[in-house]
Amino acid sequence: MIGGVKLHTDTLATGFYDDKINFKGGDFLKQKVTMQLFQKEQHLPSSVIDRDSTRAWKAAGSLDAFGRCKIRVTELLASYKRPEIDPAQERRLYNFMLDLTKKTGVDILPLLEHYQPA
Repeated sequence: MIGGVKLHTDTLATGFYDDKINFKGGDFLKQKVTMQLFQKEQHLPSSVIDRDSTRAWKAAGSLDAFGRCKIRVTELLASYKRPEIDPAQERRLYNFMLDLTKKTGVDILPLLEHYQPA
């Protein structure tokens, strides 16, 4: 998305469509050029989004997106390292968030494991 829209073909695949924008040839998803462009434009590698074959999905445990997401969340939480923050800056950030919270009608913030407000 940051790179913007790029033209990867001279015609934007207009040869696949007639003048009424009906696809000529059955299913554009089965076209070789569609997969080539998909890999460049829409391919989002992720351990949560499964783009493998059914056989590979079954071999990997047949997990749905929710199951893969739970595994990824566990991995991220286990690998998290809390950054070092200047205590004065942390206090200002906490007070800023508390002020925003109070504007919504909530008087307290949830307690954080490594931070106790002064």
